[in-house]
Amino acid sequence: MKYRAQRYPTRYPLKLMVGAVAYNTLVTSVSASGMCLQIDQDLAINQDVKLNCTTGAVAGKVMWARDGKVGVMFNRPLGRMELERVRYGLASSGHAGRTKIGFSELR
Repeated sequence: MKYRAQRYPTRYPLKLMVGAVAYNTLVTSVSASGMCLQIDQDLAINQDVKLNCTTGAVAGKVMWARDGKVGVMFNRPLGRMELERVRYGLASSGHAGRTKIGFSELR
């Protein structure tokens, strides 16, 4: 059986670069090895792309395209921290703003 990376559902906008042309997409799921995007553009299978993620530009290749969605496989797997930032659409620092935890009274 072939290993398949854990997929995480998500939903946020992302710029997809095909050469010098940028397309607006919506990320619907992400894993360490790739992501699924909604896009209103026909892309060719095996087409090289760059994703302008919160971690910087990530290179990849279109593996499948159908029904307004494309599957992109990254040229290299994302590390754990990169995956978390991409998964949640966080800034490069990994800080999404102040979060109240609820145990502040237990000092």
